[in-house]
Amino acid sequence: MKRHATAGALSACCALALCAQAVPAQTRSAADVAALTVCLISADIALAAIPQMLAGRSEEEVLRAAESQLDDAAYRGQALRVIGSVYRLKPPAARPYVAQQLEGCVGRNVPRAAKARADGCYQLTLFARDFFEARNAGVSLDETRRRLGQLAQEDQLAREQAARLEKLAASIYGSGGKDHGTQAPQFRTALFVECVAPRADR
Repeated sequence: MKRHATAGALSACCALALCAQAVPAQTRSAADVAALTVCLISADIALAAIPQMLAGRSEEEVLRAAESQLDDAAYRGQALRVIGSVYRLKPPAARPYVAQQLEGCVGRNVPRAAKARADGCYQLTLFARDFFEARNAGVSLDETRRRLGQLAQEDQLAREQAARLEKLAASIYGSGGKDHGTQAPQFRTALFVECVAPRADR
C-alpha cells in the first residue's frame, strides 16, 4: 500500500474527514461541488505530472498521456494548464507543490470551504483510491487491514488513524461492483467535497 501522507497530515485528514460530526457544516451548492471537483482533478494531474517531469519526460509527452485519459475537452484544457504550470515552475517535489496549489484552488473557488484542510482531505482520497485498486485487484479486506496495521507498527500511521482508515477501506470493499473507472473517482470526489465543505443539512 502506498504511503501518501505524513503522520501529521493523516491525523488532520482522519480527524476532520472521518469524524465529520465535529466539523462545522457549510452551505454548499452544486457550483461549489463542481469547483471543488476541478481542484481535485488538478491535484491528480499535477501529482502524476511532477514525477514524469523530474524523470526527464518532455511536457508534450506528459500532456499526450494525460489527454489520452481525459475524455472531456474541458478537462483536457485543464490538463494543459496544470502541466504547463508544472513545467514552468519545475517544483523539486510533488507533495509540497500539490498541497500549495490545492489549498489555493479551494480558497479561490469556494471561499466558504476550509482550505486549510484541503491537503489532508486530498491525502484521504489517495488512500481511498488505493483501497479501490486493492479491492479490484483481488486483495482481500483482511490483507488491506494487515497492511494498515503494518504501517502503524512502522510508526507511519498512528493506531487510531489506521483504525479510521480501516473503516474507510471496509466501506469501499462493501460498496459493491468493480467498475474502478467510474466508482472510484465518484467516491473520491464525494469524499473530498464532504471533507472540505460538509453539507449544512448533516
